Amino acid sequence: MHLKLFSLLALLLAALAALAAPALAHPPAELADYVGARAGQAEGGLNALGYRNIKGSYWLNSAEGVCVHMPVSQGRFKSVDIVKPALCGVKLHTSHGAGGGCPADVSQADRYLYPDCDKPAAKAPAASAGGSDFSQVSDAAVAACMKSADAYQGVAAGTSSATAVSKSGGNWVMTMSSGGTYVSTCTVTNAGKVVSMSPGA
Repeated sequence: MHLKLFSLLALLLAALAALAAPALAHPPAELADYVGARAGQAEGGLNALGYRNIKGSYWLNSAEGVCVHMPVSQGRFKSVDIVKPALCGVKLHTSHGAGGGCPADVSQADRYLYPDCDKPAAKAPAASAGGSDFSQVSDAAVAACMKSADAYQGVAAGTSSATAVSKSGGNWVMTMSSGGTYVSTCTVTNAGKVVSMSPGA
């Protein structure tokens, strides 16, 4: 009776331990040799393979979309397991691909999922749909607002574009679109010195 109870308890504990483990699969072949390696010395090799440390013991190869968990014990990698990409901060989206745009909240790790994120941002046309005329605005002013809007909205460089412009005193006031989701207002001199950034309407 005690043997059956003990066996059942052991089986239950083993099942719970398996459920708690974050591993989904065996490690990629190129990482198998890292088990037992000194963590500090192996970092360069991991970087050369395209992995970067995301947080603690989680490493991401953004080109492959692979997240691995590599816990360290006594200075050495104890194991290497593929885990859910979300553990590396990768958000999976259902609609993406060419023409799908570049979400403003896309992380560097997710950029490979959105081909449009790597398209260079273009200067707004000479006359936009809103009737704004960019012909008098210097390239330096537009470039400065694009760069500032990227930083202000926390999006990848080259994501923002100017969509409308008006004159305010000696400055230009531009409406900036960042990834098609976020809008901000940039006040800039014609020489390209950003005076202010604020949320757009």
